[in-house]
Amino acid sequence: MNVAGTYSGNYEVTSNATYGPATSTTLNGNLYVNSDATLKNLVVNGTVYVNPGQNGTVTLNNVAATNIVVLSGATNSIHLNNVTAGNLTVKNDNSVRIESNSGTAITNTIVQSGATLDANGGSFGTIELTPTSSAPIELRGNLAGSAITVTKSNVVLKVAAGATVGTLNIEAAATGTTVDNAGTINEVMANTDNVVIEGNQPETVTPGENVELAVSVGSETELKSALEKNYAVINLKNGFEVISPILVSKKVTINGEGNIITRSNSFKEIVQGNGLPKINSVIVVSQNGAIINNLVVDSNGKEETGWQGLYALQVYNAKDVQLNKVLLKNGDGGLIVNGSTVKATDISTSGNEYGGIEVSKGAEAGLSNSALTITGESSHEDAEGKPAIWVYPGQGTLSSDLYEVTATEQGNANNQTYYNLRTSLSVYDFEIGEFSSVVAGTPVEVPVTLKATAVNKLGYESVIAEVSTTKKPADSSVKFYALDSNNTPILQTDNGVWGPNAGFLLPKDHNATTPFNVTFSKSGNYTITVKLKDKVTNKYIAEKTVNVTAE
Repeated sequence: MNVAGTYSGNYEVTSNATYGPATSTTLNGNLYVNSDATLKNLVVNGTVYVNPGQNGTVTLNNVAATNIVVLSGATNSIHLNNVTAGNLTVKNDNSVRIESNSGTAITNTIVQSGATLDANGGSFGTIELTPTSSAPIELRGNLAGSAITVTKSNVVLKVAAGATVGTLNIEAAATGTTVDNAGTINEVMANTDNVVIEGNQPETVTPGENVELAVSVGSETELKSALEKNYAVINLKNGFEVISPILVSKKVTINGEGNIITRSNSFKEIVQGNGLPKINSVIVVSQNGAIINNLVVDSNGKEETGWQGLYALQVYNAKDVQLNKVLLKNGDGGLIVNGSTVKATDISTSGNEYGGIEVSKGAEAGLSNSALTITGESSHEDAEGKPAIWVYPGQGTLSSDLYEVTATEQGNANNQTYYNLRTSLSVYDFEIGEFSSVVAGTPVEVPVTLKATAVNKLGYESVIAEVSTTKKPADSSVKFYALDSNNTPILQTDNGVWGPNAGFLLPKDHNATTPFNVTFSKSGNYTITVKLKDKVTNKYIAEKTVNVTAE
Protein backbone atom coordinates (compact mmCIF):
# COMPACT_ATOMS: atom_id res chain seq x y z
CA MET A 1 0.00 0.00 0.00
CA ASN A 2 2.98 2.28 -0.15
CA VAL A 3 2.38 2.62 -3.87
CA ALA A 4 -0.61 4.62 -5.09
CA GLY A 5 -3.36 2.53 -6.57
CA THR A 6 -6.39 0.41 -5.70
CA TYR A 7 -6.14 -2.71 -3.57
CA SER A 8 -8.72 -5.33 -2.68
CA GLY A 9 -8.93 -7.75 0.24
CA ASN A 10 -8.00 -7.54 3.90
CA TYR A 11 -4.58 -6.31 4.98
CA GLU A 12 -2.71 -6.47 8.29
CA VAL A 13 -0.05 -4.07 9.59
CA THR A 14 2.31 -5.73 12.07
CA SER A 15 5.46 -3.57 11.94
CA ASN A 16 6.18 -0.29 13.70
CA ALA A 17 6.47 1.84 10.58
CA THR A 18 4.76 4.40 8.35
CA TYR A 19 2.47 3.10 5.62
CA GLY A 20 0.90 4.88 2.68
CA PRO A 21 2.06 6.60 -0.50
CA ALA A 22 2.65 10.27 -1.14
CA THR A 23 -0.69 10.34 -2.92
CA SER A 24 -3.93 8.58 -2.15
CA THR A 25 -4.34 4.81 -2.12
CA THR A 26 -7.69 3.00 -2.05
CA LEU A 27 -8.33 -0.26 -0.19
CA ASN A 28 -11.55 -2.15 -0.83
CA GLY A 29 -11.53 -4.28 2.30
CA ASN A 30 -10.58 -4.15 5.96
CA LEU A 31 -7.31 -2.99 7.47
CA TYR A 32 -5.96 -4.47 10.71
CA VAL A 33 -3.38 -2.28 12.49
CA ASN A 34 -1.70 -4.47 15.11
CA SER A 35 1.43 -2.41 15.76
CA ASP A 36 2.69 1.08 16.55
CA ALA A 37 2.13 2.44 13.07
CA THR A 38 1.38 5.60 11.13
CA LEU A 39 -1.02 5.36 8.19
CA LYS A 40 -1.31 8.14 5.65
CA ASN A 41 -3.14 9.01 2.47
CA LEU A 42 -5.52 6.06 2.51
CA VAL A 43 -9.14 5.54 1.50
CA VAL A 44 -10.52 2.40 3.15
CA ASN A 45 -13.85 1.18 1.86
CA GLY A 46 -14.27 -1.02 4.89
CA THR A 47 -13.19 -0.99 8.53
CA VAL A 48 -9.87 0.05 10.06
CA TYR A 49 -9.25 -2.01 13.20
CA VAL A 50 -6.81 -0.19 15.52
CA ASN A 51 -5.22 -2.67 17.93
CA PRO A 52 -1.63 -1.73 18.87
CA GLY A 53 -1.80 -3.24 22.36
CA GLN A 54 -2.36 -1.61 25.74
CA ASN A 55 0.76 0.54 25.43
CA GLY A 56 0.62 1.09 21.68
CA THR A 57 0.24 4.21 19.55
CA VAL A 58 -1.37 4.65 16.14
CA THR A 59 -1.55 7.81 14.01
CA LEU A 60 -3.88 8.22 11.06
CA ASN A 61 -3.03 11.06 8.65
CA ASN A 62 -5.38 11.91 5.77
CA VAL A 63 -7.36 8.68 6.10
CA ALA A 64 -10.94 8.17 5.02
CA ALA A 65 -12.72 5.02 6.18
CA THR A 66 -16.21 3.63 6.34
CA ASN A 67 -15.64 2.53 9.95
CA ILE A 68 -12.89 2.77 12.54
CA VAL A 69 -12.83 0.39 15.52
CA VAL A 70 -10.37 1.03 18.36
CA LEU A 71 -9.61 -2.19 20.23
CA SER A 72 -6.60 -1.13 22.31
CA GLY A 73 -4.14 1.65 22.97
CA ALA A 74 -2.62 3.75 25.72
CA THR A 75 -3.73 6.93 27.48
CA ASN A 76 -2.09 9.10 24.81
CA SER A 77 -2.15 6.84 21.81
CA ILE A 78 -4.66 7.20 18.97
CA HIS A 79 -4.23 10.36 16.89
CA LEU A 80 -6.66 11.24 14.10
CA ASN A 81 -5.37 13.95 11.75
CA ASN A 82 -7.65 14.97 8.88
CA VAL A 83 -9.58 11.72 9.20
CA THR A 84 -13.14 11.09 8.04
CA ALA A 85 -15.25 8.09 9.00
CA GLY A 86 -18.90 7.16 9.17
CA ASN A 87 -18.55 5.37 12.51
CA LEU A 88 -15.92 5.30 15.23
CA THR A 89 -16.36 2.52 17.78
CA VAL A 90 -14.27 2.25 20.95
CA LYS A 91 -14.24 -1.09 22.76
CA ASN A 92 -10.96 -1.74 24.49
CA ASP A 93 -9.82 -3.17 27.82
CA ASN A 94 -7.84 -0.04 28.75
CA SER A 95 -8.68 3.65 29.02
CA VAL A 96 -7.43 4.60 25.61
CA ARG A 97 -7.23 8.25 24.56
CA ILE A 98 -8.43 9.18 21.07
CA GLU A 99 -7.47 12.61 19.79
CA SER A 100 -9.54 14.18 17.01
CA ASN A 101 -7.34 16.86 15.47
CA SER A 102 -7.90 19.49 12.81
CA GLY A 103 -9.72 18.28 9.71
CA THR A 104 -11.13 15.18 11.39
CA ALA A 105 -14.86 14.61 10.97
CA ILE A 106 -16.51 11.52 12.46
CA THR A 107 -20.23 11.12 11.85
CA ASN A 108 -21.03 8.81 14.79
CA THR A 109 -18.91 7.74 17.75
CA ILE A 110 -19.92 4.81 19.95
CA VAL A 111 -17.99 4.26 23.19
CA GLN A 112 -18.41 0.77 24.62
CA SER A 113 -15.60 0.91 27.21
CA GLY A 114 -13.56 3.30 29.27
CA ALA A 115 -11.95 5.94 27.07
CA THR A 116 -10.90 9.56 26.68
CA LEU A 117 -12.27 11.52 23.73
CA ASP A 118 -10.19 14.64 23.05
CA ALA A 119 -11.67 17.01 20.47
CA ASN A 120 -8.59 19.05 19.59
CA GLY A 121 -9.87 20.86 16.52
CA GLY A 122 -11.67 17.86 15.08
CA SER A 123 -15.16 16.43 15.58
CA PHE A 124 -16.49 13.17 17.00
CA GLY A 125 -19.97 13.82 15.61
CA THR A 126 -22.87 12.30 17.50
CA ILE A 127 -21.55 10.41 20.54
CA GLU A 128 -23.23 7.46 22.25
CA LEU A 129 -21.83 6.31 25.60
CA THR A 130 -22.80 2.70 26.16
CA PRO A 131 -19.90 1.09 28.07
CA THR A 132 -20.01 -2.51 29.20
CA SER A 133 -17.51 -1.87 32.03
CA SER A 134 -17.32 0.55 34.97
CA ALA A 135 -14.20 2.32 33.69
CA PRO A 136 -14.75 6.09 33.46
CA ILE A 137 -15.21 7.96 30.20
CA GLU A 138 -13.52 11.36 29.96
CA LEU A 139 -14.35 14.18 27.56
CA ARG A 140 -11.77 16.80 26.62
CA GLY A 141 -11.62 19.70 24.23
CA ASN A 142 -14.43 21.37 22.34
CA LEU A 143 -17.40 19.02 22.02
CA ALA A 144 -20.02 21.77 21.81
CA GLY A 145 -21.11 20.55 18.39
CA SER A 146 -21.61 16.95 19.49
CA ALA A 147 -24.90 15.61 20.81
CA ILE A 148 -23.83 13.16 23.54
CA THR A 149 -26.16 10.42 24.79
CA VAL A 150 -25.69 8.05 27.75
CA THR A 151 -27.61 4.81 27.23
CA LYS A 152 -26.21 2.43 29.90
CA SER A 153 -26.63 2.47 33.68
CA ASN A 154 -23.96 3.47 36.22
CA VAL A 155 -21.78 5.33 33.74
CA VAL A 156 -19.06 7.51 35.26
CA LEU A 157 -18.53 10.50 32.96
CA LYS A 158 -15.79 13.06 33.53
CA VAL A 159 -15.72 16.43 31.76
CA ALA A 160 -12.17 17.78 31.98
CA ALA A 161 -11.20 21.32 32.90
CA GLY A 162 -11.42 23.50 29.80
CA ALA A 163 -13.70 21.08 27.98
CA THR A 164 -17.02 22.22 26.50
CA VAL A 165 -20.00 19.93 26.03
CA GLY A 166 -23.10 21.03 24.14
CA THR A 167 -26.02 18.75 24.99
CA LEU A 168 -25.75 15.73 27.28
CA ASN A 169 -28.79 13.45 27.08
CA ILE A 170 -29.14 10.80 29.79
CA GLU A 171 -31.67 8.21 28.69
CA ALA A 172 -34.14 6.35 30.87
CA ALA A 173 -31.96 3.22 30.93
CA ALA A 174 -28.95 5.18 32.22
CA THR A 175 -29.92 5.24 35.88
CA GLY A 176 -27.02 5.71 38.28
CA THR A 177 -25.07 7.97 35.91
CA THR A 178 -22.51 10.22 37.60
CA VAL A 179 -21.22 13.33 35.84
CA ASP A 180 -18.06 14.91 37.29
CA ASN A 181 -17.89 18.24 35.54
CA ALA A 182 -14.74 20.34 35.73
CA GLY A 183 -15.50 22.03 32.41
CA THR A 184 -18.62 23.52 30.81
CA ILE A 185 -21.85 21.72 29.94
CA ASN A 186 -24.46 23.77 28.12
CA GLU A 187 -27.43 21.49 28.86
CA VAL A 188 -28.19 18.22 30.61
CA MET A 189 -31.40 16.43 29.69
CA ALA A 190 -32.05 13.63 32.17
CA ASN A 191 -34.77 11.05 31.64
CA THR A 192 -34.02 8.90 34.68
CA ASP A 193 -33.67 9.23 38.43
CA ASN A 194 -30.52 8.60 40.42
CA VAL A 195 -28.35 10.87 38.28
CA VAL A 196 -25.70 12.82 40.17
CA ILE A 197 -23.89 15.86 38.78
CA GLU A 198 -20.76 16.97 40.62
CA GLY A 199 -18.49 19.97 40.15
CA ASN A 200 -19.46 22.80 37.80
CA GLN A 201 -23.15 23.09 37.17
CA PRO A 202 -24.59 22.92 33.62
CA GLU A 203 -26.04 26.09 32.18
CA THR A 204 -29.42 24.34 31.84
CA VAL A 205 -30.78 21.23 33.53
CA THR A 206 -33.93 19.66 32.07
CA PRO A 207 -35.37 16.64 33.87
CA GLY A 208 -37.85 14.38 32.16
CA GLU A 209 -41.36 13.91 33.45
CA ASN A 210 -41.38 12.60 37.06
CA VAL A 211 -37.57 12.56 37.11
CA GLU A 212 -35.73 13.81 40.17
CA LEU A 213 -32.14 14.89 39.62
CA ALA A 214 -29.43 15.03 42.29
CA VAL A 215 -26.31 17.14 42.45
CA SER A 216 -23.31 17.19 44.80
CA VAL A 217 -21.90 20.55 45.85
CA GLY A 218 -18.93 21.64 47.90
CA SER A 219 -19.03 25.45 48.08
CA GLU A 220 -21.39 28.39 48.54
CA THR A 221 -21.18 29.17 44.82
CA GLU A 222 -22.06 25.61 43.81
CA LEU A 223 -24.96 25.42 46.29
CA LYS A 224 -26.48 28.70 45.12
CA SER A 225 -26.06 27.66 41.48
CA ALA A 226 -27.76 24.32 42.16
CA LEU A 227 -30.67 26.07 43.88
CA GLU A 228 -31.30 28.01 40.69
CA LYS A 229 -31.65 24.86 38.57
CA ASN A 230 -34.04 21.92 38.33
CA TYR A 231 -32.48 19.67 40.94
CA ALA A 232 -34.72 17.77 43.31
CA VAL A 233 -31.86 16.70 45.61
CA ILE A 234 -28.71 18.57 46.60
CA ASN A 235 -26.01 16.65 48.48
CA LEU A 236 -23.22 18.40 50.37
CA LYS A 237 -19.87 16.68 49.87
CA ASN A 238 -18.08 18.87 52.43
CA GLY A 239 -18.64 21.85 54.69
CA PHE A 240 -17.94 25.46 53.70
CA GLU A 241 -18.33 29.10 54.70
CA VAL A 242 -20.92 31.46 53.22
CA ILE A 243 -20.64 35.23 52.81
CA SER A 244 -24.36 35.90 52.24
CA PRO A 245 -27.67 34.16 53.03
CA ILE A 246 -28.55 30.90 51.28
CA LEU A 247 -32.06 31.35 49.87
CA VAL A 248 -34.05 28.14 49.40
CA SER A 249 -36.97 29.31 47.27
CA LYS A 250 -37.79 26.01 45.54
CA LYS A 251 -38.99 22.60 46.61
CA VAL A 252 -35.79 20.67 47.15
CA THR A 253 -34.18 18.17 49.51
CA ILE A 254 -30.80 19.24 50.89
CA ASN A 255 -28.78 16.39 52.39
CA GLY A 256 -26.08 17.85 54.58
CA GLU A 257 -24.36 14.48 55.17
CA GLY A 258 -23.33 15.82 58.61
CA ASN A 259 -21.35 18.72 57.12
CA ILE A 260 -21.25 22.27 58.50
CA ILE A 261 -22.30 25.46 56.75
CA THR A 262 -20.62 28.33 58.60
CA ARG A 263 -21.40 32.04 58.47
CA SER A 264 -18.23 33.84 57.42
CA ASN A 265 -16.78 36.75 59.36
CA SER A 266 -17.34 38.81 56.20
CA PHE A 267 -21.02 37.79 55.96
CA LYS A 268 -23.24 40.43 54.33
CA GLU A 269 -26.94 40.58 55.15
CA ILE A 270 -29.54 41.24 52.43
CA VAL A 271 -31.32 44.59 52.73
CA GLN A 272 -34.76 44.28 51.12
CA GLY A 273 -36.09 47.82 51.44
CA ASN A 274 -39.77 48.83 51.17
CA GLY A 275 -40.11 48.44 54.90
CA LEU A 276 -39.26 44.73 54.82
CA PRO A 277 -36.86 43.36 57.40
CA LYS A 278 -33.29 42.61 56.46
CA ILE A 279 -32.29 38.99 55.83
CA ASN A 280 -29.60 38.06 58.32
CA SER A 281 -30.09 34.31 58.69
CA VAL A 282 -27.54 31.88 57.28
CA ILE A 283 -30.24 29.86 55.47
CA VAL A 284 -33.74 31.06 54.60
CA VAL A 285 -36.37 28.55 53.43
CA SER A 286 -39.36 30.14 51.70
CA GLN A 287 -40.80 27.29 49.63
CA ASN A 288 -43.44 24.71 50.53
CA GLY A 289 -42.23 21.15 50.95
CA ALA A 290 -38.52 21.89 51.27
CA ILE A 291 -36.54 19.31 53.29
CA ILE A 292 -33.19 19.68 55.06
CA ASN A 293 -31.49 16.55 56.41
CA ASN A 294 -28.46 15.95 58.61
CA LEU A 295 -26.96 19.44 58.47
CA VAL A 296 -25.10 21.66 60.94
CA VAL A 297 -25.49 25.42 60.53
CA ASP A 298 -23.09 27.61 62.52
CA SER A 299 -24.04 31.28 62.80
CA ASN A 300 -20.54 32.03 64.10
CA GLY A 301 -21.91 34.80 66.31
CA LYS A 302 -20.38 33.98 69.68
CA GLU A 303 -18.36 37.20 69.66
CA GLU A 304 -21.38 39.34 68.75
CA THR A 305 -23.16 40.04 72.02
CA GLY A 306 -26.56 41.69 72.10
CA TRP A 307 -29.51 41.19 69.80
CA GLN A 308 -28.53 41.05 66.12
CA GLY A 309 -31.55 39.22 64.70
CA LEU A 310 -29.16 36.43 63.76
CA TYR A 311 -30.51 32.91 63.24
CA ALA A 312 -28.87 29.85 61.72
CA LEU A 313 -32.08 28.94 59.88
CA GLN A 314 -35.27 30.85 59.08
CA VAL A 315 -38.42 29.31 57.61
CA TYR A 316 -40.52 32.11 56.15
CA ASN A 317 -44.03 31.85 54.69
CA ALA A 318 -43.62 28.18 53.74
CA LYS A 319 -45.77 25.14 54.44
CA ASP A 320 -44.85 21.53 55.16
CA VAL A 321 -41.13 22.17 55.62
CA GLN A 322 -39.21 19.26 57.17
CA LEU A 323 -36.03 19.52 59.24
CA ASN A 324 -34.42 16.21 60.12
CA LYS A 325 -31.39 15.84 62.35
CA VAL A 326 -30.21 19.44 62.11
CA LEU A 327 -27.97 21.29 64.59
CA LEU A 328 -28.34 25.07 64.65
CA LYS A 329 -25.85 26.98 66.74
CA ASN A 330 -24.06 30.15 67.82
CA GLY A 331 -26.61 32.81 66.84
CA ASP A 332 -29.17 34.85 68.71
CA GLY A 333 -31.42 31.86 68.08
CA GLY A 334 -31.03 28.60 66.21
CA LEU A 335 -34.31 28.48 64.26
CA ILE A 336 -37.03 31.06 63.60
CA VAL A 337 -40.38 29.92 62.19
CA ASN A 338 -42.28 32.83 60.60
CA GLY A 339 -45.73 32.30 59.09
CA SER A 340 -44.84 28.67 58.34
CA THR A 341 -45.60 25.07 59.24
CA VAL A 342 -42.52 23.04 60.13
CA LYS A 343 -41.96 19.48 61.29
CA ALA A 344 -38.61 18.97 63.01
CA THR A 345 -37.25 15.54 63.93
CA ASP A 346 -34.17 15.12 66.15
CA ILE A 347 -33.46 18.86 66.16
CA SER A 348 -30.65 20.33 68.27
CA THR A 349 -29.59 23.85 69.16
CA SER A 350 -26.51 25.02 71.03
CA GLY A 351 -24.59 28.15 71.91
CA ASN A 352 -27.42 30.53 70.97
CA GLU A 353 -27.53 33.70 73.06
CA TYR A 354 -31.30 34.06 73.51
CA GLY A 355 -32.52 30.47 73.17
CA GLY A 356 -33.06 27.68 70.70
CA ILE A 357 -36.17 28.26 68.57
CA GLU A 358 -38.54 31.17 68.00
CA VAL A 359 -42.10 30.62 66.76
CA SER A 360 -43.87 33.77 65.52
CA LYS A 361 -45.83 35.18 62.62
CA GLY A 362 -43.37 37.66 61.17
CA ALA A 363 -43.72 41.35 60.39
CA GLU A 364 -44.96 41.23 56.79
CA ALA A 365 -48.69 41.67 56.26
CA GLY A 366 -50.68 38.62 55.21
CA LEU A 367 -48.63 35.99 56.99
CA SER A 368 -50.47 33.23 58.84
CA ASN A 369 -49.72 31.88 62.29
CA SER A 370 -46.86 29.43 62.56
CA ALA A 371 -47.10 25.78 63.61
CA LEU A 372 -44.04 23.85 64.77
CA THR A 373 -44.15 20.10 65.39
CA ILE A 374 -41.17 18.38 67.01
CA THR A 375 -40.62 14.62 67.24
CA GLY A 376 -37.72 12.29 67.96
CA GLU A 377 -35.01 13.25 70.43
CA SER A 378 -34.24 16.94 70.76
CA SER A 379 -31.43 18.65 72.62
CA HIS A 380 -30.86 22.29 73.58
CA GLU A 381 -27.63 23.59 75.07
CA ASP A 382 -28.06 27.32 74.66
CA ALA A 383 -27.32 30.21 77.00
CA GLU A 384 -28.10 29.48 80.65
CA GLY A 385 -31.59 30.48 81.68
CA LYS A 386 -32.82 30.88 78.10
CA PRO A 387 -35.67 28.78 76.70
CA ALA A 388 -35.42 25.90 74.29
CA ILE A 389 -38.41 27.41 72.46
CA TRP A 390 -40.26 30.68 72.79
CA VAL A 391 -43.65 31.32 71.19
CA TYR A 392 -45.19 34.74 70.62
CA PRO A 393 -48.77 34.90 71.92
CA GLY A 394 -51.39 34.53 69.22
CA GLN A 395 -48.74 33.99 66.53
CA GLY A 396 -48.04 30.28 66.58
CA THR A 397 -48.21 26.91 68.28
CA LEU A 398 -45.86 24.14 69.38
CA SER A 399 -46.95 20.51 69.13
CA SER A 400 -44.68 18.07 70.95
CA ASP A 401 -44.75 15.71 73.91
CA LEU A 402 -41.08 16.47 74.54
CA TYR A 403 -41.60 19.95 75.97
CA GLU A 404 -43.47 21.63 78.77
CA VAL A 405 -44.24 25.26 79.54
CA THR A 406 -41.68 26.56 82.01
CA ALA A 407 -42.49 30.28 82.06
CA THR A 408 -44.43 33.09 80.51
CA GLU A 409 -42.10 36.05 80.17
CA GLN A 410 -44.30 38.70 81.76
CA GLY A 411 -41.47 41.20 81.85
CA ASN A 412 -41.40 41.23 78.06
CA ALA A 413 -44.06 43.32 76.34
CA ASN A 414 -44.60 40.41 73.95
CA ASN A 415 -45.40 37.97 76.78
CA GLN A 416 -43.77 35.02 75.03
CA THR A 417 -44.37 31.54 76.34
CA TYR A 418 -41.20 29.65 77.19
CA TYR A 419 -40.89 25.90 76.61
CA ASN A 420 -38.15 23.55 77.74
CA LEU A 421 -37.65 19.82 77.40
CA ARG A 422 -39.52 17.74 79.92
CA THR A 423 -37.65 14.74 81.22
CA SER A 424 -38.10 12.41 78.30
CA LEU A 425 -36.18 9.46 79.76
CA SER A 426 -37.56 7.29 82.51
CA VAL A 427 -35.97 7.41 85.97
CA TYR A 428 -34.68 4.19 87.58
CA ASP A 429 -33.53 2.99 90.97
CA PHE A 430 -32.29 -0.16 92.69
CA GLU A 431 -33.97 -1.89 95.57
CA ILE A 432 -31.70 -4.29 97.51
CA GLY A 433 -33.23 -6.72 99.99
CA GLU A 434 -32.06 -7.09 103.59
CA PHE A 435 -28.88 -8.93 104.49
CA SER A 436 -30.06 -10.75 107.62
CA SER A 437 -28.16 -13.31 109.71
CA VAL A 438 -25.06 -13.09 107.52
CA VAL A 439 -22.44 -15.68 108.43
CA ALA A 440 -18.96 -15.57 106.94
CA GLY A 441 -18.43 -18.33 104.38
CA THR A 442 -22.14 -19.08 104.01
CA PRO A 443 -24.06 -17.82 100.92
CA VAL A 444 -26.98 -15.53 101.61
CA GLU A 445 -29.69 -14.88 99.03
CA VAL A 446 -30.64 -11.24 98.47
CA PRO A 447 -33.13 -9.97 95.85
CA VAL A 448 -31.98 -7.00 93.75
CA THR A 449 -34.67 -5.10 91.86
CA LEU A 450 -34.13 -2.55 89.09
CA LYS A 451 -37.26 -0.63 88.23
CA ALA A 452 -38.47 2.59 86.67
CA THR A 453 -39.58 4.90 89.46
CA ALA A 454 -40.79 7.51 86.97
CA VAL A 455 -41.99 6.19 83.60
CA ASN A 456 -41.53 8.68 80.76
CA LYS A 457 -41.47 8.45 76.97
CA LEU A 458 -38.15 6.68 76.53
CA GLY A 459 -35.98 3.98 78.02
CA TYR A 460 -32.26 3.52 77.41
CA GLU A 461 -30.76 1.82 74.38
CA SER A 462 -27.71 0.37 76.14
CA VAL A 463 -26.92 0.03 79.86
CA ILE A 464 -24.75 -2.07 82.12
CA ALA A 465 -24.77 -2.68 85.87
CA GLU A 466 -21.57 -2.35 87.89
CA VAL A 467 -21.10 -4.02 91.28
CA SER A 468 -18.23 -2.96 93.52
CA THR A 469 -17.05 -3.75 97.03
CA THR A 470 -15.81 -0.43 98.34
CA LYS A 471 -15.07 -1.55 101.93
CA LYS A 472 -14.09 -4.91 103.35
CA PRO A 473 -11.81 -6.49 105.97
CA ALA A 474 -8.20 -7.17 105.05
CA ASP A 475 -7.60 -10.29 102.99
CA SER A 476 -11.30 -10.86 102.52
CA SER A 477 -13.48 -11.24 99.44
CA VAL A 478 -17.10 -11.06 98.38
CA LYS A 479 -18.45 -13.50 95.83
CA PHE A 480 -21.60 -12.68 93.82
CA TYR A 481 -23.53 -15.44 92.05
CA ALA A 482 -26.66 -15.06 89.90
CA LEU A 483 -28.37 -16.24 86.73
CA ASP A 484 -28.76 -13.77 83.87
CA SER A 485 -31.88 -13.43 81.68
CA ASN A 486 -30.72 -16.45 79.64
CA ASN A 487 -30.23 -18.53 82.81
CA THR A 488 -26.48 -18.40 82.35
CA PRO A 489 -24.59 -18.53 85.69
CA ILE A 490 -22.40 -15.53 86.44
CA LEU A 491 -19.85 -15.57 89.27
CA GLN A 492 -17.84 -12.49 90.19
CA THR A 493 -15.55 -11.58 93.05
CA ASP A 494 -15.53 -8.16 94.76
CA ASN A 495 -16.19 -6.16 91.56
CA GLY A 496 -17.94 -6.94 88.30
CA VAL A 497 -19.99 -5.81 85.35
CA TRP A 498 -23.38 -7.32 84.58
CA GLY A 499 -24.49 -7.28 80.97
CA PRO A 500 -22.84 -7.78 77.56
CA ASN A 501 -20.07 -5.47 76.37
CA ALA A 502 -22.53 -3.58 74.16
CA GLY A 503 -24.97 -3.22 77.05
CA PHE A 504 -28.60 -4.28 77.26
CA LEU A 505 -31.84 -2.56 76.36
CA LEU A 506 -33.67 -0.99 79.29
CA PRO A 507 -37.39 -0.47 78.58
CA LYS A 508 -39.04 2.70 79.79
CA ASP A 509 -41.21 0.75 82.27
CA HIS A 510 -38.61 -1.82 83.33
CA ASN A 511 -39.24 -3.66 86.63
CA ALA A 512 -37.32 -6.89 87.26
CA THR A 513 -35.85 -8.68 90.27
CA THR A 514 -32.76 -10.90 90.23
CA PRO A 515 -31.87 -13.15 93.21
CA PHE A 516 -28.17 -12.90 94.15
CA ASN A 517 -26.24 -15.37 96.29
CA VAL A 518 -23.57 -13.39 98.13
CA THR A 519 -20.76 -14.97 100.15
CA PHE A 520 -18.51 -12.98 102.51
CA SER A 521 -15.24 -14.79 103.16
CA LYS A 522 -14.50 -13.30 106.59
CA SER A 523 -16.42 -11.72 109.39
CA GLY A 524 -16.43 -7.94 109.49
CA ASN A 525 -18.00 -4.89 107.89
CA TYR A 526 -18.54 -4.57 104.15
CA THR A 527 -19.85 -1.84 101.83
CA ILE A 528 -21.32 -2.79 98.46
CA THR A 529 -22.37 -0.34 95.72
CA VAL A 530 -24.48 -1.10 92.65
CA LYS A 531 -24.53 1.41 89.77
CA LEU A 532 -26.39 1.56 86.45
CA LYS A 533 -24.46 3.16 83.57
CA ASP A 534 -25.78 4.48 80.25
CA LYS A 535 -23.32 3.13 77.67
CA VAL A 536 -24.21 5.87 75.17
CA THR A 537 -23.22 8.79 77.41
CA ASN A 538 -21.09 6.88 79.97
CA LYS A 539 -23.12 8.54 82.72
CA TYR A 540 -24.51 6.78 85.79
CA ILE A 541 -28.29 6.89 85.96
CA ALA A 542 -28.94 4.94 89.18
CA GLU A 543 -26.93 4.01 92.26
CA LYS A 544 -27.51 2.18 95.56
CA THR A 545 -25.10 1.44 98.45
CA VAL A 546 -25.61 -1.05 101.31
CA ASN A 547 -23.55 -1.80 104.43
CA VAL A 548 -23.32 -5.43 105.59
CA THR A 549 -21.90 -7.00 108.74
CA ALA A 550 -20.86 -10.65 108.54
CA GLU A 551 -20.54 -12.67 111.77
